[in-house]
Amino acid sequence: MCELLAQQGTAGGGRVITGSKVTAIRVRGGRVVGVECGDETIACETVVNAAGAWARQVGEMVGVALPVDGYRRQIVILAPPAPLREPVPMIVDYVPGVEQEGLYFRDDTPNRLIAGLHWEGYGDGERPENPDVYRQDADWDQGVRVGELLAARYRGATTFAVQGGWAGLYPLTPDSRPVVGEVPGVRGFHNAIGGGGVGVQTAPALGAIVADLVTKGETAVVPDVERFRLERFERVG
Repeated sequence: MCELLAQQGTAGGGRVITGSKVTAIRVRGGRVVGVECGDETIACETVVNAAGAWARQVGEMVGVALPVDGYRRQIVILAPPAPLREPVPMIVDYVPGVEQEGLYFRDDTPNRLIAGLHWEGYGDGERPENPDVYRQDADWDQGVRVGELLAARYRGATTFAVQGGWAGLYPLTPDSRPVVGEVPGVRGFHNAIGGGGVGVQTAPALGAIVADLVTKGETAVVPDVERFRLERFERVG
């Protein structure tokens, strides 16, 4: 998916830089004028922050506090005693808007299944992770829990063996909705952040919204883009 988007970007005249960290965003007179990337300074009038779990750090580069943090979520690898006879599509047992984790699973190869727990929110006792330093393998007790839930929904899963897994970060906002658009006080600094566990799936729509806002100042992709702006948290507070 990411490679496809990069290919489309370059086909449209864009330039994709990999392996180079953004260290600063230059602002002059309340407007973005450039980005420092590795040893290079790139002059520009617009920056789109789509940094996922690093979104808050990017916001700090222009003096903006962004309410987005990364929360650790895990995927478990399970191996059946024999190769799966049929493909297992992505199954998601989750109800959006309900504060309860939902099981999801699919095959990865005929010899293994991957499964995890999805929730577009976080509990009162859960703390965000440092995206630069966090545990990236799965917890053993998570494997046991996911295996038990899977066995209740997938015939024969009681014979599957847990073979490890990995962890990543869901970039979440307090209301579980993305933050999209230009921030007040810094012209040219836009956000497309807070996608949670469906950021890749919703990226085409978020990208289209931000592209419209950058080029036209408005969008018809969604009927009410205001509900996704950063200012909504100021109104609540």
